[in-house]
Amino acid sequence: DPRLKEFVGDGDYLIGNFEGTITEKKSALWPIAFDQRHDRAITEDLAGIFRPDRTYLSVSNNHAGDFNEEEFSESVKVLKSAGFNAFGCDDRPSADINDGLRVVAGSMWSNRAFARALPIEKAVPHVRPCAFNIFYPHMGYELELYPRPEIAALARKFADSFDAVIATHPHCPQPVTAYRADGPGRIIAYS
Repeated sequence: DPRLKEFVGDGDYLIGNFEGTITEKKSALWPIAFDQRHDRAITEDLAGIFRPDRTYLSVSNNHAGDFNEEEFSESVKVLKSAGFNAFGCDDRPSADINDGLRVVAGSMWSNRAFARALPIEKAVPHVRPCAFNIFYPHMGYELELYPRPEIAALARKFADSFDAVIATHPHCPQPVTAYRADGPGRIIAYS
């Protein structure tokens, strides 16, 4: 929709969750499991919304392991060759947007045993000193309007190390709250 392009058009950068794998393969488990698959046209669609060189896509989510590691690696290569900045995997857990801003991804969930997506418990060591660090976790429960108490506690724990926590996964808007850690207040956006 043109309104989406208009909404993000004035931004300096676009950070998003790329939930799925670019592949032509079909899931061996269909219809028992829902594997998130995209075709290569997704890169053209995304490029039509915002400049790829200023778009940062986290590949750390529950669908990262839907296909094998080779398909995942190829999908990341397709994103990069289209000019997008892909991060959130074992070889690039974070993205330095500019000199003063780092975004670290991580996932609480994986639909399959998969080692390439950074688990959230390994995110804190990627905080960069003297930068504003955003934690961009894939956490929480789908289609819940409010985070569960244990998710809120987990977000506060990460806000002790990061300057902001902006989560994905619930697939619906959830609250944005302020949290005071040691020092300045921190923003937590649950979804």
